[in-house]
Amino acid sequence: MKNKIIKTIVVICALLGGASWQIAAQPKQVITRRVALTNAKPCMILTGAAQPKNFDTYIFRARKGQTIVAAPFYYGRETNRPDDDEQGSSGFDFVSPDGKSIVDPQDVIFEAVRTGEYKILIRPAYRRTTGKYVLKLSVTNKQPKISDNLDKPPTCP
Repeated sequence: MKNKIIKTIVVICALLGGASWQIAAQPKQVITRRVALTNAKPCMILTGAAQPKNFDTYIFRARKGQTIVAAPFYYGRETNRPDDDEQGSSGFDFVSPDGKSIVDPQDVIFEAVRTGEYKILIRPAYRRTTGKYVLKLSVTNKQPKISDNLDKPPTCP
């Protein structure tokens, strides 16, 4: 009887250990969010923590000719690995309604080429120790003022 109890406890511990390993191994949830920008609220600050090999996706509408600002700010220290270069270090993609994408754009201001749904796909930035970010997203009918201060998270006016 004592051996049967010990075997049962060992089996239960093994099962619990395996279950906790499976839970820990599951990737964190990625964000897919529709963002409603309006004339009254043309700018939003969005936050997240992109996971490696995954994208956080923000979907929003813009009309042809409007100015779109998609300015990410990444937290974490900058790394200096020998194989890194400056190209492709933005950590986001911009996708227009026709499906055309700009991968790792070096600018943060875009003109809406047609009316429809646009997407911003955020991934962990290259050369950063964390995937945590803040994204300024704005859609306006006029040219916005952009700060060149890359040391602080962006803000909406």
